[in-house]
Amino acid sequence: MGQEIKGQGFLLRVVTAQEADIIVRILTSKGEKISGFAKAALKSRKRFGGALEPLTQIDFRGIKKENQDLLYLEETQVRHEFPRLRSDLERLTVAMYLSELTEIGAQEGLENPELYNLIGAAWKALDKGALTSGVSRQFEIKFLSLLGWLPHFDYHSKSPVVGSEETKNIIIKLLRSKIANTEVSEEEAHQVQKITASLLHAHIGSHKLKSTQFLGSLRRFQK
Repeated sequence: MGQEIKGQGFLLRVVTAQEADIIVRILTSKGEKISGFAKAALKSRKRFGGALEPLTQIDFRGIKKENQDLLYLEETQVRHEFPRLRSDLERLTVAMYLSELTEIGAQEGLENPELYNLIGAAWKALDKGALTSGVSRQFEIKFLSLLGWLPHFDYHSKSPVVGSEETKNIIIKLLRSKIANTEVSEEEAHQVQKITASLLHAHIGSHKLKSTQFLGSLRRFQK
């Protein structure tokens, strides 16, 4: 026996285990990362209804057994899909990159609802056709800020991390605007990426993000 847990969340990652079993990483609506185990999920559409695809918002129900970290999933249902992310290879890869960052930043047992709202807004913006580089840079800036990894500065302060005054102003604009409403040029995104890449490397440099490696290869191929 154990405690029944119900909720909704974003499916960040799916890993096939033995035979038809699946292990998933879910960011709950409270912003907590949980790991779920779905027994024979690949064979049971009745219980899981095709709702174990990454980049999906789901409702879930499971059992948390005493002294075990995994949530044993009993049932999942699709709450919202982002169809354009699966039909566009670059958008898919960028969305997976944001998922990887979210999985690294989220913690088990620690709630962070702002992180949940952030990844949801980013996926929605990508799904609606927003500029991928603009969404990525704004997500990174807000992500760094939420985790306390972004140096504090404003219009009147100076930061050794941020180079030019122009770059600082772009970062402030990204922090203060919604992802869905942000207008960022390719040049502005490039300026910001120098900063975000440096800060992310300082904090998660040991993590090799598969999505960034693939995205780099994809863009070199497209040139």
